[in-house]
Amino acid sequence: MTHAPDLQAFLRREHLVVLDIVRGAAPGSRRLLLGDAKDSRPTHVVAISSNDSGWASVDSELLLLGELGHRLRPAARDTVPAVVRTVKVGDDQGVVLTALPGMGSSPSREAPGSVGDRADAVLDWLFMLWQDTAGPDGPIDLGREACDVMLATFAESEGAAEMLRVVYRARSAVASASTPRTLTHGCLCPRHVRFGDGRVTGVDDWGLARFGQDPLRDVGTWVVASAGPRIGVVLTGGSRTGRTWQHMVAGALSYWGVPPRLWRAVIVLCLAEVAVAGLARDDITTLDLFTGLAREMSNKKQGMDVTS
Repeated sequence: MTHAPDLQAFLRREHLVVLDIVRGAAPGSRRLLLGDAKDSRPTHVVAISSNDSGWASVDSELLLLGELGHRLRPAARDTVPAVVRTVKVGDDQGVVLTALPGMGSSPSREAPGSVGDRADAVLDWLFMLWQDTAGPDGPIDLGREACDVMLATFAESEGAAEMLRVVYRARSAVASASTPRTLTHGCLCPRHVRFGDGRVTGVDDWGLARFGQDPLRDVGTWVVASAGPRIGVVLTGGSRTGRTWQHMVAGALSYWGVPPRLWRAVIVLCLAEVAVAGLARDDITTLDLFTGLAREMSNKKQGMDVTS
């Protein structure tokens, strides 16, 4: 990065301006959206960092996107940003990427019936990603570290007993299963995925992506992020939308030859991971949601067991 040009020089040469600044998926990173001053549609994105942790994610993204250019089939490669060049942004370091169609605009509000279409499109996209990046088998590690953190943090808390019981039952349910290790996006959520013509047209912000990871993490994270506070409806199957997300996770499990009945365990473990990540940012919103759901799951005799 020592010889990278200054961002201002790049902007002048390409006749671009900074249209917006958004936070990056990785801690310590952010994104500059670049485009023509007369057009609000971004043509480029600059992934930048202001500390060592953030730069590690930007550097990882730079290397990973270069590797994906060789490994992904054309249909999948077209959904991933391409690396343009590295730049200096003041004292920070950055990478210029191509912008994906639809970046800079708010995700369209889901019309009735569109949740299922989007779930199918994301799962089809994940199938391509998994096929093109699959490696050796490994045990499902979804939620393993989250369980350890929760136990260390809440072992002495009587109020957390139900939450710990639910998350450990979920871990026990999936611990004996395995899947091939694949590339994972790491933050697969509506903020980073664009759709068009019934398919995924672009997936942005690969700062948390890693090769050799548990593929169930992406599908579970998509459901947790999409459902938000409605995640309880997914776990109970109390609505058509909730059942759609259930079927999405069950479809991913079937793809890998894992019993589809473990769909609830996958969602619980992804929710635990999101809660632990929130704790690291002093945000207990998801933890509070998880605690309430765990209490409900413990009290229900039917329909909320993590293994059925």
